Amino acid sequence: MLTFRWWLNCALILAPAFAFADDEPSPEVRAQIKLHTTTLRTSKKAAERQKAADALGAMGASAKSARRDLCQSMLDGATSVRGAAADALKKVDEPMYKLATAIFINVEVAAIRQAGGMKDAAEPLTPLVLSVAGKALANIQALAARKEVGHPMPQQLELHRECMTSLAEIAKSDVGANRLLIAALAFQLPPVQPSYPDYSRQTRTVALRGVRGMANVKQGLKVFQSLAATDDRANRIAAIEILTDIIDNDNRPAIKKTIESMRFDNDAEVRKAIDAAMKKIDAGN
Repeated sequence: MLTFRWWLNCALILAPAFAFADDEPSPEVRAQIKLHTTTLRTSKKAAERQKAADALGAMGASAKSARRDLCQSMLDGATSVRGAAADALKKVDEPMYKLATAIFINVEVAAIRQAGGMKDAAEPLTPLVLSVAGKALANIQALAARKEVGHPMPQQLELHRECMTSLAEIAKSDVGANRLLIAALAFQLPPVQPSYPDYSRQTRTVALRGVRGMANVKQGLKVFQSLAATDDRANRIAAIEILTDIIDNDNRPAIKKTIESMRFDNDAEVRKAIDAAMKKIDAGN
């Protein structure tokens, strides 16, 4: 007769195996995930994309590697695909689904911040945060064109900045996120109101803070050179520090020339940053 202890021992032995199986899908499951995500990305037929999303949802938690594709498909041009992708994400990872809807549907700043705090774990949400950031920027540009500086301009600017901060944590290697932050380094609203330059500076400050850890930070070289010479003190110093961080054999002459040209700057704090940068450059770091 099988005893309770025998069953307990079996459970203890098999539990790790089951956990591993859940974390590491079998080759067959991985092949199915690849098939369905490829369909989501490439099929021109909405019915096929919807079917692929439904199939991923039916796989449940074993399809967690498809979460990024499901989030991307929540932006699909077809309503049926967007709905299927959202339903599938709920079945695959309900906590992430709740966060995704809070970000993309409700546009909650707190949810965007929460995603940033999760760092790499929130990487699948990148397409949704990028979408919110893009809409916020479009709204900012439209409001600026109409010279509307009151509500909702500050809210849209805050939303844009929060998205950048979050993306700097969750999407360091994402091409779209890198482009967004690098573009924001040159952010400048039309100076139609005294408060506008401050709005612009705040946005550039957030971009400088976030871009430092991005994979394509070196693509911002020319903007860093410009900010080091022309922005306010804090942003100039941040740009100078970034220039010394990204220096390599190819850009060393250009960066050194930029830094040397500011040795006699009128701002004592900037000169201090320049001195530190020159020492770092001369040391070959």
